[in-house]
Amino acid sequence: MSGKKLFVTNGEGMPFSKVKNLCAGLQATVAAHKNAEENKAIQDVTKDSAFLGITDEATKDQFMYVTGGRLTYSNWKKDEPYDHGSGEDYVILLKERLWNDISCTSCFLAISMPCPANHKALHIRVGLCPCSSPTKQPCLSAAELLELRPTCPHPTLA
Repeated sequence: MSGKKLFVTNGEGMPFSKVKNLCAGLQATVAAHKNAEENKAIQDVTKDSAFLGITDEATKDQFMYVTGGRLTYSNWKKDEPYDHGSGEDYVILLKERLWNDISCTSCFLAISMPCPANHKALHIRVGLCPCSSPTKQPCLSAAELLELRPTCPHPTLA
């Protein structure tokens, strides 16, 4: 967790379209960060290369958040973005916390960033718990989870 943002992974590598669909199914977005602290927090969650919610698919060389809006922070690897051969329209976070542009068909870890109102429900669904409880018990009981009908003000990824 970084400030009020929570980043989670299922530990599976997959192409970007599957990452996007997985996150949308969890009422979350593909993780995208806006500062160095969040960049580090995502890397701490994954320990491996992972897709970020950043693309230049709409307009070449204009990287944007998949939820809309221009980048407010970047951490590109030297000589990146390069768009090697064409089609490198998506961004991954490398193990060394630097960014690289990559093809959407490449497989990397999925990192989701739920709306703050949804984070407990998301943790229950993926079997994680942000509580510091040494027993690792769920944050919500089954009854509480059924009552939780979170809504997210962020755009839903299709």
